[in-house]
Amino acid sequence: MTTRALSHTGWVTFAGTVALVAGAYNGVSGLSTVTSDYARIEEAQEVLFGINVDAWGWFWLIIGALQLLTGFLLLARNSWGLMLGVSIAGLSALMAVFAIFEWPLWAFSVLTLDLLVIYALLTHGDEFA
Repeated sequence: MTTRALSHTGWVTFAGTVALVAGAYNGVSGLSTVTSDYARIEEAQEVLFGINVDAWGWFWLIIGALQLLTGFLLLARNSWGLMLGVSIAGLSALMAVFAIFEWPLWAFSVLTLDLLVIYALLTHGDEFA
């Protein structure tokens, strides 16, 4: 084993895994919203401050794909993964704050994960090439 491999911590692996899981969830959720013709989904427009539900679905589909890419880059210890990971976790944390009054348990859970990912990436950024 090389010295570089021994210096890896579980924190960056945790951040990459969280990005992969969140990306898969957001991608499937966005795809489901875009492809569904379910009347109840249209009622969500009230909660989304009038944003078109299809646009919201496409947004999360794209974010999910970006999170999947970020997860793979983080696990490969690529420096682009570090930048994307911090940016996407920050965006996700901001979105969770906006949703805190509508879905408090979900929002606090997501906010906690986002802050842990940001901590992991900023304190262990020396693991990246």
